[in-house]
Amino acid sequence: MFTRFSLLALVGSIAHVWEVAPALVPVERFVPIDSIVPINNIASVEHFPYMMVNPTHQHLDVYYSMTEPTAHSKHIRHRRLNVQDVYSALAKESNGQEVITELKHHANSPWPAHPMVVDHPRKSSWPWLTWNRRDVIDRCSTSANAAAINKVCTQQLDTQPSIMLVPFGNVIHIKYPMTMSSNHPSESYILRTDVRTRKVLSDLRKKTSAKSSEAINKITSAAHLNAGQVDLSRVDLLLPVHWSYRDTTMVYRLLGAREADAIRKACVGQVNDLPDQIPVYIGHRGGLTWSQINARPLQDWMAHDDHFLPNIDDGYQVRGKEIQIRIPTPFKLLSQIFRSPSISTHINLLFQVLSDLKFYSYKRYFSHLNKLKYLR
Repeated sequence: MFTRFSLLALVGSIAHVWEVAPALVPVERFVPIDSIVPINNIASVEHFPYMMVNPTHQHLDVYYSMTEPTAHSKHIRHRRLNVQDVYSALAKESNGQEVITELKHHANSPWPAHPMVVDHPRKSSWPWLTWNRRDVIDRCSTSANAAAINKVCTQQLDTQPSIMLVPFGNVIHIKYPMTMSSNHPSESYILRTDVRTRKVLSDLRKKTSAKSSEAINKITSAAHLNAGQVDLSRVDLLLPVHWSYRDTTMVYRLLGAREADAIRKACVGQVNDLPDQIPVYIGHRGGLTWSQINARPLQDWMAHDDHFLPNIDDGYQVRGKEIQIRIPTPFKLLSQIFRSPSISTHINLLFQVLSDLKFYSYKRYFSHLNKLKYLR
């Protein structure tokens, strides 16, 4: 009881800063993180029951899933790995040299390379044939070799460097590798939340290239899918979040080299140290195929004719319906706090509000307290 009153008193003491007038804010939100997360803090998945690889001289494409592939699967994920790094990791396995020889032989085939199934445990390649619609898909020569490739590729999904962009209406969260001091691991990720969507799209629109237009389309489409898709009741806001390619509830789409370069240049001034020569992915919540995403006209969800996403203080429309959230008064907050059984939810939300003040003005996050009624 004392904790609830203390929380209410703290909110009331700063309520005048936010004002109590109605405000229009978007409902989508992702947990802001600006702390260093070690690279070894990854998901616990050690292998995928369904995996298919396609090696070349430069890279190795990995297709993986937790469920059996079908003709219309939406749960197949793709990651492009540096093949030399995969070989280096395989060399540490007991049968590493045998596996490396098999992959190199596959990559050096005079015929167009066929994907290789490395399911664990080893199974028929028929589900992958159904999904990939190829005449020929090879199987790894032995179960032991398939298990080694599956294990190493699963590890490499997160250990190999990449840039991950998760766009929302007003901010693009970027996770990228950087070299730290000697007191930190040489490969660490930092998640930045201060890249404004409007600014990036504005810079991209100044260019007339087709790749810039494609980058705009993918950013806005992913932002649409991410809007309102994060359930705050399932997120511990007090803990750092490490995005993982092993999280199959997310979809990370590889950008072409020119698209990635256009986005890097558009981020200059907001993030100046994005590394070159590593793959760039755009992430969104799973559920739709990429072709379905791109097929949606932007006018369906963008409220402005200039094709910019709205500022956080602007009202905007999604499929013709205006989203409006009103800032609650302290009396309404009191009612919500006592109606909700979980005090930790309120503490977490308040912690999020206070930790985000360095990015946004006060009143923009007061609306998060209104979400209490949705988290009970």
